[in-house]
Amino acid sequence: MFNYSVFTLVLIFNFHMFKQEHEILKSNKMEFETALISTQFSKTDDVKESKHKISIACKVLTNDDSDENYKAYHYLGSIPNALNLKVIQQENYNGNYYYLYDTNQNCKETVLNGKPFLFNNYIIANNEDETTDRINKLTIWELKNNTVEKNSAILLGEIAVKELRFKVNYIYISDFNTAFYKIKIK
Repeated sequence: MFNYSVFTLVLIFNFHMFKQEHEILKSNKMEFETALISTQFSKTDDVKESKHKISIACKVLTNDDSDENYKAYHYLGSIPNALNLKVIQQENYNGNYYYLYDTNQNCKETVLNGKPFLFNNYIIANNEDETTDRINKLTIWELKNNTVEKNSAILLGEIAVKELRFKVNYIYISDFNTAFYKIKIK
């Protein structure tokens, strides 16, 4: 019984600390509109896309049109200041999945846990397909020396992200109810 109580206290303490580290604050339309719009990914010639597959320097991703295993891959592009990092969307019956492949590291795969938005040296992944297995959150990845490192994750609760923007260490969110929020990340 004692061990269960200690475990519960540690869990509550960690949750409390997590919530305070990334406080979600109310913002407004003017603040949101002055923040940066996400940078577009760059299409590069070293990724070959056809109707049935995508070929990256060190990996081939093949579409499956069957009813039981349907999946289709889409090349979204490369990170402009790190062209070795390729962003791929996998579409299937359960929603969309996003992957980052590092061609400098034998196509090392990083799962982005949501649609990626690129801001300066950050990739912010928004889990657009909330299900019982996938919680509503933002995952922040930092670009360092042409690789990515997971920075943190932020639980969003009931906020349904429509658009993300970024300005001076703040993520700005516009939701589908025309509300605006900001979250400090450093």
